[in-house]
Amino acid sequence: MVITGHFIDYKWRLHKRVLNFVHVPPPRTGLDIADGIYNCLKDWGIEDKIFSISVDNASYNDRVVETLKRNFTLLRKLPCKDYEPKFQHLPSEEDWDNVTSVCEILKVFKMCTNVISGSYYPTANLYLIEVYKVKQVLDNGTNSEDQFVRDMVKVMKVKFDKYWGECHLLMAITSVLDPRLKNG
Repeated sequence: MVITGHFIDYKWRLHKRVLNFVHVPPPRTGLDIADGIYNCLKDWGIEDKIFSISVDNASYNDRVVETLKRNFTLLRKLPCKDYEPKFQHLPSEEDWDNVTSVCEILKVFKMCTNVISGSYYPTANLYLIEVYKVKQVLDNGTNSEDQFVRDMVKVMKVKFDKYWGECHLLMAITSVLDPRLKNG
């Protein structure tokens, strides 16, 4: 039996690795295979990092999955339980559109946060440029054709203006005085 692992790295790239080859002599039972998989995961120290298990359609795999789910659940090692009792339906197309819109807005926040937090000594001129990018996104969002985006951005803009409203003038002055931002 070959046990492969799939994971996403910090750059959101999908990787696939062979974790182990496990010899399970015939006659194979679902319990034997479940034990082989669990022991492999435990040896690798990843038994509490399992999100999903995929198996082929062999008849004994029903027992494998049932045994592993029961073991993971008893040990509280399975982050996604068997089902969500309040789950009623899949997200609609509108829900997916809303998520896409939110991600586009949050992408700017992520980039700005990375610039500021990635700097050992973030100075006012660095902050001003990134804060301005966020302000532009929020201002554009208030004029969006999408009601969902307008409603979300409205709340964000109130908090943004409250927090940055008082100190933006000070940051602007320090940026104006920064000789690196002068045009020849």
